[in-house]
Amino acid sequence: MARWQRHHDPAEIEHVDHPLPSTLSHLDGTRIVQVSDLHVGPFFRAETWAKHIARINALEPDVVVITGDAMDWARRYENDFVEPLGTLAPRVATLAILGNHDFYFGPRRLARGYERSRNVVLLRGGRFETDALPGLSFWGIDDPMTPLALASPYPALCAWAARELDPGRFNVLLSHRPDAFRHAPSLGFDLQLSGHTHGGQIVVTAPWGRRVHVASVLGPWDRGQFQHESTQRVSRLYVSRGLGFAGVPYRLDCPTEITVHALRSASAAMAR
Repeated sequence: MARWQRHHDPAEIEHVDHPLPSTLSHLDGTRIVQVSDLHVGPFFRAETWAKHIARINALEPDVVVITGDAMDWARRYENDFVEPLGTLAPRVATLAILGNHDFYFGPRRLARGYERSRNVVLLRGGRFETDALPGLSFWGIDDPMTPLALASPYPALCAWAARELDPGRFNVLLSHRPDAFRHAPSLGFDLQLSGHTHGGQIVVTAPWGRRVHVASVLGPWDRGQFQHESTQRVSRLYVSRGLGFAGVPYRLDCPTEITVHALRSASAAMAR
């Protein structure tokens, strides 16, 4: 039966495990909590965000990542997003990137908001590494702002990764749009975390069983897990359905989500 979700209904908690190479088994159990596409605005105010943050903190993340579209359009809702940020409490860091709606809102303004929170590292073509998680690298890029139905080329990412990516580390790419996955595997990324699609938001199942939704025009990566295998590595992509709503404050068969990504060594995975 089709299930509707309203803007004030709770998000689902999704759990996803990602295998580690044997050389990085010390990262076993690292928890990355992802939220995406909040679209803070009239249907997503400070009270709603604070409730989500309480659930995020209860998941005891090492790192929280916000994979774009924190804001919608209207600047009058800025404090509804920025003020609660200070209560996010990951063990190590909160990281964020900019999505297309963040550019509609104003990228410099939102960057100042993140800076004012003193609790978020905004990655704009930047990398985050820390001794608290040795061997783990997060790479963050801006939304490319290309037309929605066209694949983005990502020349800056390709040049950057070719020059600086260390294949001995576990490399996580934060890209608002999933279509960076056209390049991420060949560049050497182990995991890409994205949003943008809302999973379709309003999803209708056709009589022949296919899911029909607007995100289908954005490319083949609509929601959930994907992987690309080569002789060198297996690269994975996860596309969040998002935490908010765009256009209308409803979803159909596509609930909002908070995602827990756990890094697992081979031995730990076998024991589970």
